[in-house]
Amino acid sequence: MLISQLALPLIILGIVLFLIGLVVYQVKYRGSYSWIILQQWYRESCAKDREALHREVLRERSQQIARRHIEALKRDHRNE
Repeated sequence: MLISQLALPLIILGIVLFLIGLVVYQVKYRGSYSWIILQQWYRESCAKDREALHREVLRERSQQIARRHIEALKRDHRNE
């Protein structure tokens, strides 16, 4: 009777201790490595965003320059 009453709490305690051990292992042995990977991923994603933004700005500028050039050509053609 006593063993059946203690079985569930002991199982739960074992699971909790296992999870605590897993967290300690991750922090102690793999934490720095995981953190480096996370930082590298963040830098790469930011770099991709910056590159995309830079390409968009360049595209808009080139379109503006092309529009101005076309307008100037039209004006020159009308003035001739």
